[in-house]
Amino acid sequence: MSRANLFFAALLVLLVGCTAATIHDNTKTQYMNAVFTSEELTAGGLAMFPVTAGEGQEGYRRPLGDFLSDSLSSAVPGGKVLVWTETMDSLNARDKVHVYQDMVAAYAQTSIIDKQKVKELSEALHVRYGLFCALQKFSSESHTGYSVWTGWNTIHKAEVAAHCLVIDLRNGDVMQEIIGSATSLGGEYNYDSPYEAYAAIMARSVLSQLPGSAVTHPIKGEHKSGSKTLHSR
Repeated sequence: MSRANLFFAALLVLLVGCTAATIHDNTKTQYMNAVFTSEELTAGGLAMFPVTAGEGQEGYRRPLGDFLSDSLSSAVPGGKVLVWTETMDSLNARDKVHVYQDMVAAYAQTSIIDKQKVKELSEALHVRYGLFCALQKFSSESHTGYSVWTGWNTIHKAEVAAHCLVIDLRNGDVMQEIIGSATSLGGEYNYDSPYEAYAAIMARSVLSQLPGSAVTHPIKGEHKSGSKTLHSR
């Protein structure tokens, strides 16, 4: 084989090998109240509240909220839904934003849901259920190491995690707890997908957990041991 052909063969291997990281979706329902059914959710309606985030995660908060909003109507077929912007607009119009802010602040400090405040939210929004999500983690890192078997190699690792609660706003009861998680681990010829790829997958996966949800994953994946292997586009 000529040098030119060898060069192009090597280049082809490199281009084929350089692919986006495989994203693994590990989202699951941690808790489900026995009385929380698709019929109850459809009849009561669902209001989504702004995604909250910890220190250092603020820049990633809104994209996750937007992806959740994009599919919210499909998560409650035939029921009333409010995306987070509509929720806040309605609360602002009724001068109830401070009620939401006080509730979130109190919950962050005590992990106790103020029943009176969520009832005020329900009355202002005319829905029974609220979806509250907190972005807990987004990390992306690469490191290079040496192995006597493989030589020098680079490992890429990324993770997005969120904690979501569906709360009955009439009485403050938790109806469903969802743990969202999307991760990837790639080798030398993998590169990290953008944050939006992880957020989009996790958002749809979280909403697919709701009872009666018609949300499907935006990309096809292989189901194994309760998790889904998804490939980013």
